[in-house]
Amino acid sequence: MKSLMKPLMDYLVPRLYAFMLRFYPRPFREQFTEEMTYVFQQAWDQSKQQGLFRRISFYLREMTGLLVSILNAQLSAHSDMTFYGLISKPRRIIPLLVCLCALVAGAASLHRWGYLFVPPSTAVTTSPFKTVSGVHFVQYGPGYQATEITQVNLPMVTLDDYPPSRVLPRLRDRYQPATTQVSALSAQRVEQIAQALSAQNIALVPLRTSIDTPLLYCTDNDTCYEDWGDLPQGDRFFTRLGRQLQPDGSLMITSHVQTHVSRRTADGRTQIEVIDTGETRTSTVWPQDGIHYFYHFLPSGFIIEGTGYDGEPLILTNLTNHLSNDHYGYYEILYEVGQGELIERARVQYNYDISGLEGFTTLVLLLGLLVPALALWLIVLLVWRIIRFLNPAQHPRKFAT
Repeated sequence: MKSLMKPLMDYLVPRLYAFMLRFYPRPFREQFTEEMTYVFQQAWDQSKQQGLFRRISFYLREMTGLLVSILNAQLSAHSDMTFYGLISKPRRIIPLLVCLCALVAGAASLHRWGYLFVPPSTAVTTSPFKTVSGVHFVQYGPGYQATEITQVNLPMVTLDDYPPSRVLPRLRDRYQPATTQVSALSAQRVEQIAQALSAQNIALVPLRTSIDTPLLYCTDNDTCYEDWGDLPQGDRFFTRLGRQLQPDGSLMITSHVQTHVSRRTADGRTQIEVIDTGETRTSTVWPQDGIHYFYHFLPSGFIIEGTGYDGEPLILTNLTNHLSNDHYGYYEILYEVGQGELIERARVQYNYDISGLEGFTTLVLLLGLLVPALALWLIVLLVWRIIRFLNPAQHPRKFAT
């Protein structure tokens, strides 16, 4: 090995050193390149008389010193750069603005969603499955106890704004419900999953608008409010009296149609009067409607049972959880069934929005930050131009573009 290293280093080291010298500023290269190359070659020839490890030590020491010297030379060459010189040359400031905006956009994206451009792939949690024996839709309650909703006939497709369904298309070819006897979740399995999820410290937040909450106010365009005082003035709204899960898996929602008006009283106060129109509206929502259906079951998700390629039993559990307003958290965890416990093998976790910031990405945030940053730069440049015009003695022409 040593017999190969020596000729290889003799060939590469001088050439790499000569290449690194190109990173010095041009005036420095023109004045010192020959001298530095000669000194290095002399020192390198002397190191050949020593052992291999001493030669490597010499090489690393020289290259480290060279990198530090290049950095110092570059800083010295640009030490005369003034603030006016920086803001007046787009080739200098625009890359800095782009980098700054990219850092801010990336930090904002990671903080809000947990990813930069697209959510993490579900392949890490679904690819270990060789066969799938059961897909269960569940609603989570206190203590992470999962209640299976057996009436729901799940379409094996990704459902709008409901991330737990994203695993269904990837498992479709490994799940044949027509030929597979699917049994309900056992109490033991539910308890194991509850213990495993509790170890993840996921703070479940039941929505006030869950399946058993009787009251919600919605306008004609299906915008809903939890407080009727928030409704737009004069709009008809629907007081949801109840929701009933049908045997076919659909949700039947019954509502009273009302409206409200505000009047000024003699003492100047505003009085709101709710008027019952006497109408009743019934609507039906299906699983294919995506978030409009699954919103009523939150926090909820799927529990998928199957086996891996080595015959090991696997469980994939995922759930979505309300965090704030229209902001939600998504958790996807793959377990291997051990001796009386579930052993985590892979997980995916991120946040998402179903309105407001829905669809925003790091690129959108970057552009949104870059535009005002460039506008601010133009304003500062204009102010400096005016100051320079009004007081040329303080800003000589040598700093002009």
